[in-house]
Amino acid sequence: MKIGFKTSQTNVDWPTLLATWELADGELTVFDSGWIFDHFVALGAGGGGSHEAFVLIGALAARPRSQAAGTPSGPSPPAR
Repeated sequence: MKIGFKTSQTNVDWPTLLATWELADGELTVFDSGWIFDHFVALGAGGGGSHEAFVLIGALAARPRSQAAGTPSGPSPPAR
């Protein structure tokens, strides 16, 4: 069975998001992939700032990792 995780890139800073992904790729070895949404603006009533999906997934995938990283929709398959 493959299990992925999804994080939001809304109202979060880069160090926190990176630490979350590194935790999921290091200590929490049950995950085979990590995902983020591909919207330019935050969804929901609160709104807020949001990192751009493809730049963010590129930055996350550029770090050494054992998991695939991607967005739920988009022109390319998950990156490793």
